[in-house]
Amino acid sequence: MDPSTKVFLTLGAVLLAGLLAEQGSRRTKIPSVTLLLILGLVVGPELLDVLPTTDEWFPIVSTLALTMVGFLLGGEFTAERIHEEGRPIAYLAVIQGVVTGALVSGG
Repeated sequence: MDPSTKVFLTLGAVLLAGLLAEQGSRRTKIPSVTLLLILGLVVGPELLDVLPTTDEWFPIVSTLALTMVGFLLGGEFTAERIHEEGRPIAYLAVIQGVVTGALVSGG
């Protein structure tokens, strides 16, 4: 099989699995991000080792996965929810930034 065909089939399977994880999260009380992380562990080298181990396609898949997770998390923050929970979110963001900056500077 051509290497590019294998990459596209893998990407298609990953996207389809992500879609199924999203549908599963709608039917259960489990957040979709959690299901995506569990799915990544299951198909990754830790358990089933389904994904091919070529280094040339890994940046594409990792960027795509992080984009999907960011998109799903961003979809949770609607204007109404930010209005309701904006103050605690702002406090957490500032504290996280300050603590991270202090740890990195200290290290």
